[in-house]
Amino acid sequence: MEWVLGNGSSTSFWLDRWLPKDRTIRDMIHGPLSMKESTMTVDDIVTNNGIWDLGKHLSNYLKRS
Repeated sequence: MEWVLGNGSSTSFWLDRWLPKDRTIRDMIHGPLSMKESTMTVDDIVTNNGIWDLGKHLSNYLKRS
C-alpha cells in the first residue's frame, strides 16, 4: 500500500501511517509531544522549496551518541 501525501496539509506528521511498513513516526520515538507538535502536518515539515526540514522537529527525540 502506498500513501499519497499530496500537499501534506491534511496528513499528521506524527500520527498518520504514511511511512513504509504502516508505521507512524510517533511509534518510533519516546516521550511526550507538545500540543503544537501533536497537531503538526507533513506540510509543516517541508520548506517552500520542497525540502524536508526534519532536524529541528526530530532533534529532541533522536538519541545522541
